[in-house]
Formats: sequence, C-alpha cells, structure tokens
Amino acid sequence: FTFSSSNYDVGDAIVFYLSLSSNQTSLSNFSVTGLNETTISYASNNGSGFSSTPTYSSGTRAITIVKVVGKVTSNPVVFSSTTAKNGWQTISYCPWTTEAEAAEAKAVAIAPLKAKLAKGRLMGKGLGHYNYSGSENAVEIIATAEGLLTSETPTTDEINASIAALDRIYAGFSLNMPVAGKLYRFKGKYSGNYISPTSSTGNMAMQADSSLRATVFMLTEGNKLLSCNIGYYTTGTHSCSASKGEANTVTFAESTTYLGYYTLKSNAGGGAGQWFYDESSNVNRNGSYAADRCDWMIEEITTMPIPVSDTYKIGTFVSPVPLSQADATLKFYTGEIVGDFLVLTKHDGNIPANTPFLIEYQDGAPYANDCVNLNIAASADELGRGVKNNLAGSIETLAKPAGKIYTLQRATEDATELTFCIFNGTNVAGGKAYLPSESLVKGIRYNTGETTGIEGVATEKANKEIFDLSGRRVQNPTSGLYIINGQKVYVK
Repeated sequence: FTFSSSNYDVGDAIVFYLSLSSNQTSLSNFSVTGLNETTISYASNNGSGFSSTPTYSSGTRAITIVKVVGKVTSNPVVFSSTTAKNGWQTISYCPWTTEAEAAEAKAVAIAPLKAKLAKGRLMGKGLGHYNYSGSENAVEIIATAEGLLTSETPTTDEINASIAALDRIYAGFSLNMPVAGKLYRFKGKYSGNYISPTSSTGNMAMQADSSLRATVFMLTEGNKLLSCNIGYYTTGTHSCSASKGEANTVTFAESTTYLGYYTLKSNAGGGAGQWFYDESSNVNRNGSYAADRCDWMIEEITTMPIPVSDTYKIGTFVSPVPLSQADATLKFYTGEIVGDFLVLTKHDGNIPANTPFLIEYQDGAPYANDCVNLNIAASADELGRGVKNNLAGSIETLAKPAGKIYTLQRATEDATELTFCIFNGTNVAGGKAYLPSESLVKGIRYNTGETTGIEGVATEKANKEIFDLSGRRVQNPTSGLYIINGQKVYVK
C-alpha cells in the first residue's frame, strides 16, 4: 500500500492522521518519505493516548490511528506499508487542527533553528562563552532568531534565513580562553567532579566539592598549572609533583563535542601530547580525544580560600593574587626582626600577591573546610612606607633555602599555641611564610605605635614558666597579660 498527498508546500510543518480498519491486527514496514524531523506515534484500541510503539491483541483491532508529525521536504509526501490496502480507512492532514497540534508542528519546524541558536546564546565574556570578532551585528541576528522561536507562525523562509545568518556570525566566534595570572577550577563533563590534588604522589584526585582549596589552580606564564593547595605543577598530564621548570605546558582548545567546554592537552609523552582524562575519582591521560571523558568546564575563581586554624588563631600565607580585606575577616601582618624580637605590623588595604604574611583569624569569621575565603581584588596596596618585612615565602613548594629558617609549629606535642620554631624539613610548602634567621627570636611584638612593653609569644621549644601578674603559676593561660620566662607577654 502506498498513499501520497500534495495539498501543502515544501517547508510546511504538518500533522498527518492515518486510520486502520477493524480487521487489521498488525502494522508492517510502515515508512514515510518527503518529511524530516519526523515523529511517529500510535493510538491503540484500548483507549490509551499516543505512544511510540504499537501494541497488538490477537483477533482484535490493534491500531486505530497512526499520527505522523514532520516538516515537508518534498511534494508529495508518501506513506508506505505492506499492510493490506483494504486495511486503511482514511488518511488526512491537518496543518493547524488544534492548538496542541499547531504547537507540535511548530516545534518540528523550528527545531533546526533552536539547535543552531544554542551557540549564539553563549556569546559574551567569561569562560564557557564566545567572543565575536566579525563585522555584522551579531546581537541583532541572535535577537531575530530568538523572536522566531516565540513567533506564532514563523515561515520556512524566515527560519532558513535566520539559520544562514547565524552560520555567518559563527565564523567570527572564538571560545574565550584562560589567561595567565588567574585562578581556575576544572570540572569534568563525564563525572561532574573537580580536579583536586591533595598529594604530590600518584594521580591527581577528583572531588565533587568545588569549595575545597584543593580545587584551586593558577595558570602561570608558559601555560603551566600550579596547584594552590600543594604548591606543585602538573606533570605527566595526570600528576602534580613538578617544579616550574619540569612542569607540563597545557594547551586549551574548544571541545569538538560540547558548546562552551574545553579540552586540556599536555605536552607530556612527546609527539602529539596527551589529553586530561576524567576517571571520576582521579585524573588519567589519554593519547586521543574521547568525548565526555576529555571534555572540561573551566571556572574562573573569584574568592581565594585561605587556610588558617580557628583553634590556634594564627597562620602564615602567601597569596598568588591580590586579595580584598573589605570584610576584615582576617588580619595580615608583616614581620621585621628588631633586636631579639619579631615585630609585627598590621597591613591595611588590599593584600598584594607574592608577599608573605602572618595572618590572624578573627572570631566569628565565616569558616569552611579549614579556610576563610577572601575576594580576589583587581589590584593591591603596597606595603606601608618604611615597612620592612623579614618574612619569606613563595606560592610554589621549594627546597629549603640554605641557613636556618623558622616556621609556625607547636613548640611541644601538648602545646596549645603555634610559635616560630626551627624547620628541619626538606621542602618549604607553597603558600606558606617562614622566617629566615641565624639566631632564634625570643618573641613577637605587635607594632601598635605605642610603647607598651607587651611582648609576643615566646618562640623557643622549651618548657615555659608562666605566671599571672599576681605571681601565681598558670598552666593554660587564657587571653590576657602574663609573665612568660621573665617577659611580660600578651596572650591573645
């Protein structure tokens, strides 16, 4: 059986209905030519609505109506089936029979335009968006396409013209790329997890929580990725254990599968390099592109998680980017060795990058994952005039420098505070400050601009004799003035 109808124009979106006689119990080799974007559905004798698969009941009428929705590509449209001709009762077409059918037919007609417009909707600034460098008015062309999607009766000519215009401007589209000197997170398309190295051994881990400090990377000059968590660069594509000189370079490109997504390809392995490959719980590498597994969303970071103990209240930090102190959730101090003491001077204003500070946690500051978050600033204030800073440190994990250095540690196993103690390790952690000095400072003083005689926390790893101002020995001092090893000290 073959039936054709030609009472319509090429480009029309049509809803066809075909009905079977009661003596038919099957539908064989049903096909349609002359339509695209076609959907076919069936209503059976049990009174149910249309479904995508016909059902049959032996000895009874199984199919009452076949519904075909499509966009006419040639005239006439031809329906074919090996079901007996006398099984077909009627055939009709109805371009706009009901509101529901009109909407269904329109959806078919505009489907190609809707798919084409997806890229235009991503035009803009920021990662995952496209920059436009052409001469046509892209905003107007995109707005015209959007208008056709909401129009009651878009014509075929209008739809085709809009698709052609979008294709023209897309020739001037380019995906915005990461920029050296900024912080980013990398989210796998396959797993939805973020690259988050917590160790310099083995493959980089992947975790779902984007707020973790481990997810933060800095893109440095030469397209190298530095983990702001452990201070090492990516290497071997899937590891994070290299110094800058040994690190991989990473090439970013637009995904060939998904709009707004990227591929990350390192120069590891020589030859064509290797792709970052999402294995859900960790990062692996692949010698060729694999859809989903090698597709990544890149998120620019606007707040920096700063590790500090809310128990000990103090820590050290070297930021890779300028930070804002507008919310005053931390206090930042430089340190100058004056005589036998480290004198701390509070830094007001934005925090400059690559500058070592001692930081002090403020009670009540928002605290999550052992970090306080500060907003990244566009610029930072230099250290105050005449301020000398003897603290040192880097955003990279580096070999311990020659000579003696001191880092914040617990002086004893049961100590309830951190002090500067001599460091005997091999590598100094990135993002942390230390104090290079050949002689041990006796304590810390806060530079308040006044002569108070109050001295800071003693820094020697020794048993400390602590007395209150009445001369009574104190085991666990709270906030206040005390005599520690013969010196008047303010414990915060």
